[in-house]
Amino acid sequence: MRRHVIIITTIVLGFISPSFGQDNALSNLYGVNADSLSTDVYITRPHGFNRAVKVTSFEYLLSINPDYQPSNAIREGERRISMPAVLLFSDDEESVIFYEGLDIISPAINRKWVTEEIQVALGDETVDVSDSIKVLSRKEEMAGYANADSAYIYRLTLPQPYLNKYRHCLGVNLCKYAHPAIRVRILMTDNGLGKADEHLSELMKTIRYGNEVPEEGIIREKNWRDMQKHIEEHGPCIHIRQARENMNQKKAKQAQQH
Repeated sequence: MRRHVIIITTIVLGFISPSFGQDNALSNLYGVNADSLSTDVYITRPHGFNRAVKVTSFEYLLSINPDYQPSNAIREGERRISMPAVLLFSDDEESVIFYEGLDIISPAINRKWVTEEIQVALGDETVDVSDSIKVLSRKEEMAGYANADSAYIYRLTLPQPYLNKYRHCLGVNLCKYAHPAIRVRILMTDNGLGKADEHLSELMKTIRYGNEVPEEGIIREKNWRDMQKHIEEHGPCIHIRQARENMNQKKAKQAQQH
């Protein structure tokens, strides 16, 4: 299971943003000891989303499907969940932008990550959801998608509405070499769903990757790819393997009892 955390400042390639300290609502997006200059990521508040909520409790946690446990879970209570770094509500309260924050640990977003989230929402890890994912990577397309290298756009319906209100989800995953990954969801009510494309357009106007190649980012990319290669060659670490084996044994015992 993955858990995630984004924000920003300045004038870059015509992208205008206020100084970092002017919008405190976004100040949790970068995390500790990071800012727009060190990450080369620039983010401002989308038009029409003026109410921010300070995330201080688990009431704002998003569980994609609370009743479904992925097969790769290693604990009984483990589900596909995310905690927002920032929540911005639309002026009509029919939509909310859920920012997970800049992911500097695993910057290489791929189709598998998005696929798993949609499958968990459906409660079926075997279903083909490729038609539900729009992948953009051509250079001429990316100017409209934050100057990223790749963008993954997907839609899903939450089995249980977020905050008991927002059932529809439009997910946006962005990645650029040597930069943090950006994961944002636009969550909407039935009434807000009609503005999904409008909200996506406004969101993309407020996120921008610069063209610097931070040295720290190059190191993170190498470490991430080395770790992925190790997992492919040797499998997960012994602790994860043991945890999964223990849980599988528990499930088998429960099945025998029934």
